[in-house]
Amino acid sequence: MGIYRPDIDGLRAICIVSVVMFHANFNDWSGGFVGVDIFFVISGFLITSLIIRQMREGRFSLTGFYERRVRRLLAATIPVLIFTTLFAVTFYTSGNLVTYCKSLLAFATYTANWFFLSETGYFGTPPEVNPLLHSWSLAIEEQFYLFFPALLLVLVRFPRAMVWCVAALAVLSFGYSQLEISRGLLDRAFYSSFSRFWELLAGALLALTPWVIDKTKAIALPLRLAGLVLVIAPVFLYGHSTPFPGLAALLPITGALLIIAASPDSRDPAWRLLTAAPVVYVGRISYSLYLWHWPIFGAVRTLAFNANDFHMALAIALSVAMAALSYHWIEQPVRTRRILPRGGHMAGMLAASSAIVAMIAAAGWAQDGWPGRFGPNVEATVARATVRFSLPPGCYDRESGPPTDRAFCMFGAPNHGKTDMVLWGDSHAGAMVTAFSTYADNRGLSLALASRGGCPPLFDAWRSNDLPAHPCRKFNDRVRAYIREADVRVVILVARWSEHVDGHQAMFDADHSREDRANTRN
Repeated sequence: MGIYRPDIDGLRAICIVSVVMFHANFNDWSGGFVGVDIFFVISGFLITSLIIRQMREGRFSLTGFYERRVRRLLAATIPVLIFTTLFAVTFYTSGNLVTYCKSLLAFATYTANWFFLSETGYFGTPPEVNPLLHSWSLAIEEQFYLFFPALLLVLVRFPRAMVWCVAALAVLSFGYSQLEISRGLLDRAFYSSFSRFWELLAGALLALTPWVIDKTKAIALPLRLAGLVLVIAPVFLYGHSTPFPGLAALLPITGALLIIAASPDSRDPAWRLLTAAPVVYVGRISYSLYLWHWPIFGAVRTLAFNANDFHMALAIALSVAMAALSYHWIEQPVRTRRILPRGGHMAGMLAASSAIVAMIAAAGWAQDGWPGRFGPNVEATVARATVRFSLPPGCYDRESGPPTDRAFCMFGAPNHGKTDMVLWGDSHAGAMVTAFSTYADNRGLSLALASRGGCPPLFDAWRSNDLPAHPCRKFNDRVRAYIREADVRVVILVARWSEHVDGHQAMFDADHSREDRANTRN
């Protein structure tokens, strides 16, 4: 298992191209996010193979293992962090710079996935000013390797139990992932380490059963073809509405396992495709390309404001160029020990690098994003643009549901039993109430706010994770009754429509009786 596998680099190429095209927002690649999951499988397979081989040869040590991890981390990430920090200090507003500093601190402590989980939501920081957002997957991988090598050191004494123990952990992790999805906690399922570990463990299981690969030479071609179909199909068939990971992740994960399990001794057409020189090269620079592409995409989107396909094509070309330079001039010399010290000195370098990054992040956070970087007029303009209207208690309560009083929250002139306007929608309606309440005040009109987070302003509709209680439907039924009783003349619908149409937030009832549908139209 110590023989180089160029076909795995070919699989890496498929992964990174899928991820890059997905992040570039090319619609046909709507499921390109599965590339990250395949990377997890590859990592689990290769690193477990290395650990097991070294254990059998009696030369494995945890210090040696973590030295190699440090070399991989330091080599490629430091230039990226320098770029992102300089760009953030130069172009980000104070508030966005504070968020970046927090993410930088999370990056340095390998907790980025938990940090970005805490930042999700409608009013989270936009992706283009989150240049380290993609580091969530790196954090999960490093968290996994904090405990897995030590676990193997224990299990190697019980070889018969090793595979079963790893398999049991994989099943538990997969079950947790699917449980979170069934509970509607999709963000937690996506970012949580525990819901992702099974993908790394799947690759590890294949490494622990090398006899599987040894017996696949006769069927290598159908295995590779089936694997390619299972890997590539989700890239174009999945999308934002796909609950992920969980059951949906089984397709790309199984496909990756089939490709890796296909005997490398079989030089069939699929093998030649995966091992073509350009494909292998893209696979070799895939790690650097993964690190570079997202910050460059964010920079282009920040500077171009309304980035189009041409801008993103330039961003992709620049990302590939930076990845190639980083791979040849930094990553490879460091990983092969041509530069940087060896052994225990690497621990000191890691500690020093982490401390420097943490100090920069803490300083920016503590100084509120260094507002003195810009003139007072700039800060004043930003403050006016970002101020949010503070709603009275009970107007918008995402957790406890709509108020029991059908009057909702009133603005503008007194309604005297009739309401001129209703502003109805999800949390974005609450964000728009300032403008509409000002309009109502200036014209002597009454305005009612009916806002509930995550609920589209549509009758007989609810979010999939509202099942079985359907609070969105109950809320919207209350709005319908109020509109009728208050003789409302104008209803304004405000929502994050792109999320409800293309995302996973809304599911519409297809099982109402004809009577219910008739009542909806009345």
